[in-house]
Amino acid sequence: MGGFLEDVGTEVDAGAVAMCPGQRPTQCPSISKTDNRDTVCPGDAVTYEITVSNDPSNASVTGATVVDDFSSISQLQDVSWKCMPSDGASCSPLSGSQDLRSTVNLQPGKEVTYEVKARVGAQATGTITNQASVTLSGAASSCAQMTDTTKIPGDLAIEIGGPTQIPEGEVATYAVGVSHSGAAMTGVQVTVEVTGGTPLPPAAGTPCVINTQGGFTCNLGKLSAGSSSVPLELKVQAPGGCPCPAAPITLTATVTANDRECDDSNNSATASTAVTCAADLVLQSFTVVPPNPPQCGTITYKIDYKNLGPGFACGTFVEQSIPAGLTFVGPPSCQIVGSNVHCLVGDLPPNGMGTLQTSFGVPTVCQDPIDSNVKISSTTPDPNPSNNGSAAETHCPPNVRITKTDNPDPVVPGQGLVYEITVKNTGAAAVSGAVVEDDFPPELRKVLWCRGAGCVPILSPPLKDTIDLAAGETRIYRLGGIVQPMCSGVLHNKATITPPAGVCDDPSDNQAMEDTHVVATGVLAFCEGISGPMLEMTPFTKTFLLINCGPANQADNPGDEFKDTLPAGLTLTGASATSGVASTSGNMATWNGAIPVGGTVTITMNGMIDPLTAGMTFCNQATIAYDADGDGTNESIGFSDDPDEPGPADPCCFRVLKIFEIPLLSGDGLAALALLLAALAIMRLRRRSL
Repeated sequence: MGGFLEDVGTEVDAGAVAMCPGQRPTQCPSISKTDNRDTVCPGDAVTYEITVSNDPSNASVTGATVVDDFSSISQLQDVSWKCMPSDGASCSPLSGSQDLRSTVNLQPGKEVTYEVKARVGAQATGTITNQASVTLSGAASSCAQMTDTTKIPGDLAIEIGGPTQIPEGEVATYAVGVSHSGAAMTGVQVTVEVTGGTPLPPAAGTPCVINTQGGFTCNLGKLSAGSSSVPLELKVQAPGGCPCPAAPITLTATVTANDRECDDSNNSATASTAVTCAADLVLQSFTVVPPNPPQCGTITYKIDYKNLGPGFACGTFVEQSIPAGLTFVGPPSCQIVGSNVHCLVGDLPPNGMGTLQTSFGVPTVCQDPIDSNVKISSTTPDPNPSNNGSAAETHCPPNVRITKTDNPDPVVPGQGLVYEITVKNTGAAAVSGAVVEDDFPPELRKVLWCRGAGCVPILSPPLKDTIDLAAGETRIYRLGGIVQPMCSGVLHNKATITPPAGVCDDPSDNQAMEDTHVVATGVLAFCEGISGPMLEMTPFTKTFLLINCGPANQADNPGDEFKDTLPAGLTLTGASATSGVASTSGNMATWNGAIPVGGTVTITMNGMIDPLTAGMTFCNQATIAYDADGDGTNESIGFSDDPDEPGPADPCCFRVLKIFEIPLLSGDGLAALALLLAALAIMRLRRRSL
């Protein structure tokens, strides 16, 4: 018996019973698989499309099995799938998770499509290889397979390390590390951008060069699959000089490749190095330039300084305090800032040094001691500021001054006058070779001087003394004399001290003037002198000078205007006068006459020295009477004065020589003695012209 074949509509002789010549055998359907991606990254969602197709020329396929074993693929997670059959096709089950296992029925020309969704694991690496297969019903093995391969790219990472800080001008060494994991990478390149420093040529044989942008380029080429690390060493020189660098050295390293990377967040790294500046400035010396103490109004300081490094001292300046009472002189490049002098000396390299000299004007009277402080600084941090300053002390130059006092003042004629001269070195330094002089008034008689407080003048003029004075030392001189007969006037006395050449001195106190007023009224009598051999039985002459000091003319009033009685041992032999009438009575001489204001009369008394008077001293004073109030009566009485004695009313005295005080002589010797005695008499005539 015969029967119908499947799909008889296309078969010749269809419907015949006797034979089945058109039955076709079952052929293996085709299978395709794609995810439309060459690479995936961990965490990516991936979709696979699997299509199983039965060729139109094939017989229907019934009960074929489609398999894709996803559970064996460690890189994929969360796998799910669904089947989408076309008309004339079916699949069972229609969906599932993890492994795909499905039975399909396919008419000729029909197909089923599976959509598989999965997620790439976070730690997935390498290549994801996935195979789908189809197996005919009853067959022991698959008849068609399709494999899909998707690569997980390699991962590049870069690190860079270097010093956190470096002194200016030094070289910083940076270590760049490139790490690689996963698939092989080609065209790997490291680019390092450098700011704030100068790249130095890499060592020979390294893959790095200095690029045109002033950084580094390192071509690493291909990195094989797996995990690897490439160390690189780069050197950068820190800037130096002035100003001190404010910005750090910054290196930004970036690694790139021709291949895709899943994570490029670790492809760049930065290292920053602060550039430190330090300059240890030291003030080596701060001294006073000789002469010390200063002379002639100027003091000069010498300042030596040095930069011990390690870096530049930028904007170096010296600051010196102005000594109290002094004025800044130079150099002009310095400026006065408050109570200091500010001197900019510029940028100083390591081990650089310099010298600065400053000058100040010293007043003749200054504040002692002269102190000044100095400090050197710069805008660069100094690690050791304790050696930046110093101080210098000196003393004021010598200053000599002279002062003078008189006593008494006013003074009367015939009275002694004493000057006290004080010389002092008011400075703080010794002076050698100062000259003290006194120009005493010509109206003084018998002038003598001495050294020392309270001393008795014994030295003859001139007073010209060269002395040395220690700092603060005082010397005193006394000079005395007797005022000559005069009615009025001013005695001018000038004392000076002359410092040696080169001594800064205030000339305003190098001389002292003292004016002493002579004041007298009425009629004054002065013993002008006694002359003669001063031997027994020899004559002598005694002379008086009368002066009318006013205020009115002296008339020839009743009574004697002058009388002088010689003491016993002397015999008066005569008297005369230049005007008026001179008379004698026994041993008394008198004079009567008028004297106008300012007028004078000279009275001369002659006498003999009595026998047996040798060795005796004779003193006496004349008495004068005058009209002080101008009423015609001589109501005022006065006494003569020896002007060679310091008192205002000293008696006039002489001594008679003893015979043994005269040596035995021949006739010629006696003649010579006579001449000598005559000369002696003249010398003892203590008379001074008005």
